[in-house]
Amino acid sequence: MRAGQHKAKTFKGFTSRYGVARLVWFERHATRDAAFRRERQIKKWNRPWKLRLIEESNPDWKDLAEEIRLGDLKDAEDWIPAFAGMSGNEGSEMTGSENAQIEAGQPAPAFDMATSDGGRVSSASLSGKPYVLYFYPKADTPGCTSEGQDFSALADQFAAAGATVVGASRDPVKKLDRFKAKYDLKVVLASDEPGDVTAAFGVWGEKSMYGRTYMGVERATFLIDGAGVVRRAWRKVRVKGHAAEVLAALQSL
Repeated sequence: MRAGQHKAKTFKGFTSRYGVARLVWFERHATRDAAFRRERQIKKWNRPWKLRLIEESNPDWKDLAEEIRLGDLKDAEDWIPAFAGMSGNEGSEMTGSENAQIEAGQPAPAFDMATSDGGRVSSASLSGKPYVLYFYPKADTPGCTSEGQDFSALADQFAAAGATVVGASRDPVKKLDRFKAKYDLKVVLASDEPGDVTAAFGVWGEKSMYGRTYMGVERATFLIDGAGVVRRAWRKVRVKGHAAEVLAALQSL
């Protein structure tokens, strides 16, 4: 980890603007050589480019120090990049997928996943009523947190329309337990740790971010009716306003 530290106080400019005294950009790489190549690349950038990199990835300038604990750094794909977290579209682009994408009008793939409350959620258990299944890249990162909070804020309205909202990621259940409790989320959080469901919905594939490629989950949402048919599919989701848009689509069914 390389850290740029502005000692003791903030200075005129971005540190004063955002009220921060320390700025860290963190990325996990598979090899030391890859890390050094990336470091040399970023060092060539001017300051506005570096700030834009962080602002786009962490628009709220959330303090992510707690998320960069050594105990969390187990898999390289989990922390690319860790400091910036993930913004509304993760600052990245899905360049391809290993599986066919599910579109409106198609039957939703069957699924059965463990949930954060020690239970399970399945397509069979949700049959007969509409539901929302949204996929997000990683629990407790800025964009994914905002998305969960936005859906939670509208939870009563989704329930009034007869729909269950399920958020799915490849995070383990224990991490989802912490995520849900930390932000008091009102949606069902499901763990697709094996990756079968993300693959079936075509939201697992190669992504690119600032010249790097890696495998990850696309931020995507599916509105599924009581007969199990996908009525709307949102791909490469931008978080802001998305939950309200999904609610409006549900209410128009």
